[in-house]
Amino acid sequence: MKQTIIEQDVSQFACGAKYLGAGGGGSSNILELLTKRAIREHGPVQLQHPFDVKETEWIIPVGIMGSTTIMNEKIPTGWELVEVLRAVEKEKEIRAGAVAGIEIAGINVLTPILTAALARLPVIDCDGMGRAFTGIHMTTYHAFDISLAPLVMTDEKRKSILIQSDNNEEAECIARNTVMNMGGWAAFACYAMKTKHMRETSIYHTFSLAWRLGRGVKKAHEDIHQVVRVLMEELSNSVYGTPRLVTKGKIVEIYCDMKEGQLSGSLFLEGRGEYTAEQWEILFCNEYVLCKQEENVRVMSPDLICVLDADTGHPVQVEELEKNRNVWVLGIPSPPLVRTSKMLEVVGPETYGSPFSFLPVESLYEQMDAKRGVGHATAWD
Repeated sequence: MKQTIIEQDVSQFACGAKYLGAGGGGSSNILELLTKRAIREHGPVQLQHPFDVKETEWIIPVGIMGSTTIMNEKIPTGWELVEVLRAVEKEKEIRAGAVAGIEIAGINVLTPILTAALARLPVIDCDGMGRAFTGIHMTTYHAFDISLAPLVMTDEKRKSILIQSDNNEEAECIARNTVMNMGGWAAFACYAMKTKHMRETSIYHTFSLAWRLGRGVKKAHEDIHQVVRVLMEELSNSVYGTPRLVTKGKIVEIYCDMKEGQLSGSLFLEGRGEYTAEQWEILFCNEYVLCKQEENVRVMSPDLICVLDADTGHPVQVEELEKNRNVWVLGIPSPPLVRTSKMLEVVGPETYGSPFSFLPVESLYEQMDAKRGVGHATAWD
């Protein structure tokens, strides 16, 4: 496990987390610059396992919600994150001993590190999603009955809002509606809990995994075969499990629309190489949520659908989709905590209007392999 985060590590965290975003999480370019500067000016950040922290210490997860496109125009300083941290401390009359992550994707792999550097606190090596999801109630913290409130939000003008609710989904809805009135993005802190609860409710080692993925991918030098090899090796030796190569193809059509502030739609692929003549559809709602070959589902939320550019091995985010792009698609098992019944109530395929009940990617491929024998579904070299 990595224990000290220095300036040179920031790009690895940002790079690796993109592969865990399932097409979401937003661009982390601005946060990379801010986090590097904070570490350069305030010193390295300690990355700690939950069992390395006293169980009576308070831990506060932090993040940024809203549009990263708007954030690139209304650039944060980073201190907004410290302000929401301190506001939650004040509201609960506590003192944080560490910060943690909400999700391990896009900008929010870096927000806890940036906060920790500025506030001189350690980061806990865990998060509450194991990927990106659209709502801050879609967490293992919520699934294990940790209160989201008090939730504090602050915008770039340092205008703060406190949300109190006994219902996590109601609090998230208020926050989601509020963020657009705050200029399009806001720093937030919520789910304050003691270490003993963080140990029970979080997904371990996700920051370390993001760093290892980033390190390996950078060494792959945009060779997609080497990139996939790194993903296979690192994820197989993690809480996630062995990825599946689902298909290789060309994006031939994209249908999308903004619905309630979320980019929703589907993309269609025509198979290439050993997948020639196969027709594929991937549905998305800010993140990729379901992948099917005709009517046969191959991957579904909360398992991760990772779309890779066939030329570079870079992950393709939903907002970057374009026709005629050649891609590889991977299916990555989600961590066991994300597959619990309470989590599936808020992140399962039914959440996105799908008629299917969740089946793990491993089970879906076992069924397929049993019908036709193990074939090109696992071949990627």
